[in-house]
Amino acid sequence: MLYFPFSETTPTKSKAVAYGGVVIDPHGYLLMREVKNHFDGYVWTFAKGRQDKGESPRETALREVWEEMGINATILIPISGEFAGGTTLNRFFLMVVERGAPNLGYGNDETERLCWATPAEAERLIAQTSNPIGRARDLAILKAAQDSLPKMLPLTRPVVRCADWHSRPMPASRIAVPLDTCYSASEMAAIVCGSLPISQDDKWFIFYEDGVLHCHRSWTGICIYRVYFQPVATGWQARQVEINRHPGQYTESDESEDLALLNTILELLLLMKPI
Repeated sequence: MLYFPFSETTPTKSKAVAYGGVVIDPHGYLLMREVKNHFDGYVWTFAKGRQDKGESPRETALREVWEEMGINATILIPISGEFAGGTTLNRFFLMVVERGAPNLGYGNDETERLCWATPAEAERLIAQTSNPIGRARDLAILKAAQDSLPKMLPLTRPVVRCADWHSRPMPASRIAVPLDTCYSASEMAAIVCGSLPISQDDKWFIFYEDGVLHCHRSWTGICIYRVYFQPVATGWQARQVEINRHPGQYTESDESEDLALLNTILELLLLMKPI
């Protein structure tokens, strides 16, 4: 289940709710779309739209990114905040896509073309919008999206994706253990990047996707831990971990040992804290 740092209920205001995606490549560069004929004063903006009947917020956001940008992106994390436009209240997800996947010449009835941009370049592109409400909204979305990632570009640790390494699914034989560990927004930004093995000494392949941190053994691809996160007032909370208990895949049976190893993975591999 994906948790949201915003209300999932319909707002009491008269505005409808729209969902969208801020798309980045693994190094943190932003994919922007130019609006066809600069409709309603918008020049460069993000993909978004209203829900179709029966859609979840995440399904709407993914569909809108597909329709307006021509790409299948992967949700990393919901972006904190709600952003008021002229006619809709907007909620966004941070998404990732391989840099070579988008066709920058993609266009349709809503989109003229696409481009990659640094945050500073994206700010200048958004500033071309003459619609003052929309311009202010998109600048606020840009800032909130930046707060979801480490600040340095290009990212020294690119965002790891499931497709970057071989992995196997978590087996049915597993246990679920509640957690209550909180992380700041900057710590969560590091966790979202994951960890990609670069030598035989690196024992873990770790990626974050759709609210869940997946921890796999690098040599076998076996999934050992899945950690579920949710936003809280102070940042983010690891609320539960699923632990592999398949006897043919993983021989550890001591819950305390597993939790100690998981803490080491988070502290050393992802947060880069000294031993």
